[in-house]
Amino acid sequence: MQKSIKLFLLTIAVLTIGFFLTSCGEKEIIISTFDFKETSYTIELDAIVNVELNLEEAVIKENIVYASANPEVATFVSGVLKGVSVGETTISISYKDEANDLTKTISVKVTRTAEEQANYDAAMAYDAKVAALTNYTSSDVDALKALVEELDTLDMNVLKYVTKGDAAIEMYNKARALVIDELIAALPEVVEVSHEKQIKEAREAYELEEANVKKYVTKTEELKAKEDALAKAIYDATPDGVKLTYQEESYTKINGNIVILVDTVKKDPDTVIVWESSNPAVATVVDGVVTGLKAGTAIITATIEGTEYTMSVGVTILEENVSEAVQFILDSHNSSAYTKRRLPIGSGTPNYYYNVMGSVSDYLFKDLIIEEQFLATGNASGEYYVREDYNADVEFVTVHYTANFTSGAKANANYMANKGSGVSIHYVTGNDGIYHCLDDELYGAWHAGDSGSRYYSNSTESVTLGSDTYQTFTWLPTGVKYDGTDLLDIVWSASDDFYYEINGKKTTVKLPTTYNAKSRTTNHIYNNDGTVSSAPGYAYPFENRPVESFFNNQDFAVKVIDGEYYMGPTWWSYGQVYEGRICAMGGNINSIGIESCVDKGSNLWYTWQETAKLVAQLLKDNNLTIDRVKGHHFFDGKDCPQPMLENDQEIWYEFLNMIEAEYKRITELKDYTFYFEAENSTYVHKLGYIKKWASTAQSVGYTVTVQNGGTTEIITLYSWVPAK
Repeated sequence: MQKSIKLFLLTIAVLTIGFFLTSCGEKEIIISTFDFKETSYTIELDAIVNVELNLEEAVIKENIVYASANPEVATFVSGVLKGVSVGETTISISYKDEANDLTKTISVKVTRTAEEQANYDAAMAYDAKVAALTNYTSSDVDALKALVEELDTLDMNVLKYVTKGDAAIEMYNKARALVIDELIAALPEVVEVSHEKQIKEAREAYELEEANVKKYVTKTEELKAKEDALAKAIYDATPDGVKLTYQEESYTKINGNIVILVDTVKKDPDTVIVWESSNPAVATVVDGVVTGLKAGTAIITATIEGTEYTMSVGVTILEENVSEAVQFILDSHNSSAYTKRRLPIGSGTPNYYYNVMGSVSDYLFKDLIIEEQFLATGNASGEYYVREDYNADVEFVTVHYTANFTSGAKANANYMANKGSGVSIHYVTGNDGIYHCLDDELYGAWHAGDSGSRYYSNSTESVTLGSDTYQTFTWLPTGVKYDGTDLLDIVWSASDDFYYEINGKKTTVKLPTTYNAKSRTTNHIYNNDGTVSSAPGYAYPFENRPVESFFNNQDFAVKVIDGEYYMGPTWWSYGQVYEGRICAMGGNINSIGIESCVDKGSNLWYTWQETAKLVAQLLKDNNLTIDRVKGHHFFDGKDCPQPMLENDQEIWYEFLNMIEAEYKRITELKDYTFYFEAENSTYVHKLGYIKKWASTAQSVGYTVTVQNGGTTEIITLYSWVPAK
C-alpha cells in the first residue's frame, strides 16, 4: 500500500515539473521584418501586379490582411494589385497576433496606357472646344453643328471619356432656336400683305426644325400673332368675289348633270347668286346644277346679284356613246387638279417643303425617251447580281427617291453607273430626263436592301453558288381560292399560329422566322396567342404586340395561278427599322429599280409622270401588272419613296393612276396619236402638268386631238386649279 502511494506521488511530481517546463518555453516571437519590397507602385489601367513583400520566416502568410484605401482606383487582394481607374491611392498589409500589431502602407498610382492616354487627351480636347462655346450666340450655329457632327465621328474609346457631348448637342439645339427667335423678332411691328414672304419664311424655318429645337423657341406666340395679323391683312386686301368648284367631274353626257359648288368671298353666304350659261343650247344651269342638252362646251358664270363680283368655269357635254380613245381622255382627266401644300421632302427632318401642283391629266402628253449614255459604264461596274445565277425572273418594278435635293437625273445616273455609292440602279428619272444605268434584263441591282432575304426568308427554293447556298424567289401556293378581290385591295393578317391570312382565310404559308440581326437580340418571340414579344436582352422591350403591326405598309406579293392565290416569300428586315418589319423578298434580284429625283426647285409632278411613263413600259416589256409596282419600302421597310408615302401613301395611289393611264395608252391605244393644247399656257404646260400656281382660283381648259388612220376626234375639257 505504501509503495503504491509513493508511486502515485512520484507520477504527480513528474507531470507537474513537465508542465512547468513546457509553459516556461512558450514565448511569442516579435517580428522585426514586415514590409513591402517596393516603396510605391505605378501601374497602368487593368494591369495586374504580384506585389512582393519582405517577411521573416516566422510570419504566417495566411494571417496577412491585404487592403486598398480606394478599390475604385486599385484593388489589392491576396497580394495581387490591379489598376481599376486612373488616380492615386494607398495599399497596406497588416499582421496581428499577441506579440505583433503591424501595418505597412505604400502609395499606388494608376495611369493610362499610351493609347488610352491619347484617347483621353482627344476627349479632353473635344470637351475644351465645347467649353469655349459656352457663351454661344446664334452666330455660333455652324461651329456648334461642326462639334455635333464631330461627336458622331469619335471612336468609342474616345467617346467614353467625353463629358460634354450632351452639352454640345443641347447648345446646338438652343443656338438653332435662337436663330428662329431672331427671325421672329425681326418681323415688322405692323404687318402688311407685303410681309407675307418674310412671315412664311419664319414659319417654315420653325417647322423644319426638330422637336428638340422647337422646345427652346420662345417666340412661337409672337409668330402666331404675326400670322393672324397677316391673315387679316390679306383678307382686308382681297377683293370681294365668288369661288366656284366642281363637286365631281367637269363633264357629263347629254341629259346628265354637273354640280358646281359656290362659295362667296367676304360676303354673306345668303347672298343671291345669279347663274348664266354662255351656251344654253348646250347646257343650262339652275342653282349650280348644269344639265347637258347637246354635245359641246359652255362657260358657266356665277355673279353676286347687284355687283360685278363673278367667276366662271367651263363644262363639257358629250354624246351618249364615245370612242375608246375619247373615253381614255375622260378616264385620265382631272376635273380638279391634285394639289398638296407643304409636302415634306426628305425622311425625318424634311430638307424642304413642296407645294405640289398636279396635272389636268394622268397621261403625260409626250413620248417616252430614254437616254442610254451611262448604260455601258453601269454594265461594266460589276455592282449587280446576274439574274441567271439565281434563276431569277423580273417580278417587280421598284420605285425610289434619290434623297438628294440638287443633283438632277443625269448627275445621279453618272454617280450610280460609276460605282459612286456601292449601290446600283437600272434607271434614274428627273426633270432633265430618263437615264438608263444598268441592263434590266440581265442584271439585278443593289438597290432594295433585301440581300439578307437570301438567308432568312420563308422561300422553299434555293441555289448554290460556289460554297454558298442562297434562298431564291418563288411563288408559294397558299391553298386559298381566288375570290375576285383586286390584288391591290387584299386584306392581310396572320393566324394565332402565325400563318398568313388572305381576306380572313388562313393560308398554308407560315410567317418567316425571326433572327438575331447584328447582335441586337432581334430574335423576337412568337407567342401562342398570335402576338410577338421581344427576346430577353432586346434594347427596347415590348410585349404581346399584334404581329400585323410589324407588316410593311405596302403588303406582300401575290398573284393568281389556276384560281388560287400564290404569294411571294417574305422575311424579317432589320436594316431600316430597328425592331424590324416583315417585308417581301425579290427587290434586288427580281426587280427593276428606278431612282426618281426630288430636286429643290424642280417640278416633282412632272418627274413622277415621267417615271410613270417609264414604269408602264417596263410592265409591258416584262408582262407584269400594276400590282407589281412597289416602293423600296416593300422590300426592307425603308421610308422610300418618302414623298409618295406621306399621308398614308396618298401620292403613291395618284402615281398608280398615272401608270395605268400610260399603260393603257401603249397597249390598247398604241395605234392612236394624241395632241394636247392648253388654252392658258401661263399655268398649264404643253405636256399637261400644272407649271405655275394660278394667281386666282380658276377653271383652265385644254383640247386634245386624237388621230387614228384617217379619223380625227377633238375634245375640250376643263380643270379647276386653286390659287396660290
